[in-house]
Amino acid sequence: MMPPRILAVFMLVILFTASATNVVAKREINKGATGDRLIVKWKEGTDSLIGNDIGGDTGRPHGGRFKSSRKLSHRLRLDLVDLESGVDPQEALQELLDSGLVESAELDAEVSIDLTPDDARFDELWGMQTIEAELAWDATTGSDDVIVCVVDTGVNYAHPDLADNMWVNEAERDGLPGVDDDGNGYIDDVYGWDAHNNDGDPDDDNSHGTHCSGTVGARGGNAIGVVGVAHNVKIMACKFLDDSGSGSTSGAITCIDYCATNGAHIASHSWGGGSYSTALKTALDNSDYMLHVAAAGNDGEDADLNPHYPSSYDTPHLISVASTTSTDAMSSFSNWGVASVDMGAPGSSILSTVLGTAYGYSSGTSMATPHVAGAAALMLAKNPSLSPLELKHILLDSGDPIA
Repeated sequence: MMPPRILAVFMLVILFTASATNVVAKREINKGATGDRLIVKWKEGTDSLIGNDIGGDTGRPHGGRFKSSRKLSHRLRLDLVDLESGVDPQEALQELLDSGLVESAELDAEVSIDLTPDDARFDELWGMQTIEAELAWDATTGSDDVIVCVVDTGVNYAHPDLADNMWVNEAERDGLPGVDDDGNGYIDDVYGWDAHNNDGDPDDDNSHGTHCSGTVGARGGNAIGVVGVAHNVKIMACKFLDDSGSGSTSGAITCIDYCATNGAHIASHSWGGGSYSTALKTALDNSDYMLHVAAAGNDGEDADLNPHYPSSYDTPHLISVASTTSTDAMSSFSNWGVASVDMGAPGSSILSTVLGTAYGYSSGTSMATPHVAGAAALMLAKNPSLSPLELKHILLDSGDPIA
């Protein structure tokens, strides 16, 4: 496989205007596991703990080990199951795996944002110059028909550089409070969904997701602040990380399912952690009508030897993104990998939108990822017929070798 290449949006404009061309769950406790929750994929026809008497105690599901469950995805038959206090998670996991009722089961794991603090100052928006975005904008500045779902800490949807580019669920905006007006299974999801708090307000209380959103699509031509790679785009917010930047695999699955079922074309994932998750890979694999762009991680390691999830999954329609500097070199903190990292993009000292009406610098593969998501949004604006795999192949074939 070729080494990772640096994103070059101008080359993409030339290329994309042409014609487009049963898992066994892990038994061991996963890295970052919470210890009190399981992610369960039921076999078809078995969609709940309730009524499935594994443990023989009909007064409490599964012999008293399992406290409650809630649906992560009806489409994928995935539930999040809470264990009773004091229950050995390994024994509960094994009991489910031996029951014959599940396709897979695993411990829920903690994940977090892929951000590296860096006080170094660079010219403002140097990343846009490096990827030759200005030349691409001569061909297109984007389209309001393209939806990018930012799966992160939420989005400051009132920020003056983001408000006009936010995806809006008009049925919920114009409907009744507390009512699922559009029947999509989510109540009051005007700008997206908050999987962390299980409500319809994905407002950002950290700033990480807002920073990523600004790089994807801060409004262009409004005479204020910054611009995103796509000046015109719709940003769907799905929050599953809390104010400290931490969240769970189950929350990520909820967000992926939300993006997929509500019309997103691209999902931007600037987070990572935990071990291999069958359930998370299932969610990614079963949203093959959406391009997933994921941060390669900030451990400064070879991801071929030390996988970083979700970026290390071999999902065909997923791109793993490393971080580069203003000199086109690999950022010192960035993970790399000939087989597991697809490309690099600007990620060191990137200026973008943050909380309130402000702007700030951040560094990380988190900052590189939305450059690629924004470039894919430009491609779709120019050629809406491109499939996720076509988008990926054009992105990977058009960059310059990383120094």
